[in-house]
Amino acid sequence: MKIVYLSSTKSDLLWLHEYYVSVFPDWTKRALAQFDVCVELLSLNPYIGKILQWEAREFIVPNTPFTFIYRIHWLYIEVIRIWDTRKDNIL
Repeated sequence: MKIVYLSSTKSDLLWLHEYYVSVFPDWTKRALAQFDVCVELLSLNPYIGKILQWEAREFIVPNTPFTFIYRIHWLYIEVIRIWDTRKDNIL
């Protein structure tokens, strides 16, 4: 299933990249590869995440503090946020 990123994810993606470059510079490539695997897994299994309120779902990226917040539509998955779980509120 196609994955569509809302404009609200732009700053999340920048933060994710900056986080890995600054905290794990030697692991950045590996972390981004893991991120890509998670995107592929989500596209193949849209119901993998647990249900949140507002019909949104949460898919936790293993071994990271990040989670995808998304909704499933008929033809695509809409990623609302890529959340750093160390922050207080999801939405």
